[in-house]
Amino acid sequence: MAKLDPKDLVAQMVGAAVGVLKGQWAKAKEYAQPEFEKLAAIAVDIETRKLADRITEDEARILVKMEKNAFDTVVLTLKDEGVIAAEAAINAALSVAAGIVNTALGWHLLG
Repeated sequence: MAKLDPKDLVAQMVGAAVGVLKGQWAKAKEYAQPEFEKLAAIAVDIETRKLADRITEDEARILVKMEKNAFDTVVLTLKDEGVIAAEAAINAALSVAAGIVNTALGWHLLG
């Protein structure tokens, strides 16, 4: 199993979001970046627990679903802040994370 690097995962998610938001990233960063960091931490925790055989795929799905719900709040907040393409940016970031996390864990948790 691949070893997840949370800093690299966050950087790739930010890159995807910036690519969509372009000049609006400065406004979105304060809301989106912490959620990207939380998702990366959750992914690393799931990986650690999976390697120790202390989590099932269903339990991991619940943790990821909770974080995805937080992303919905970020999208709404960003739209209220006037950030156009907020949902597309979050979806781009989640798509990048899905490829990395799903491959590393061998489970289809994101996507």
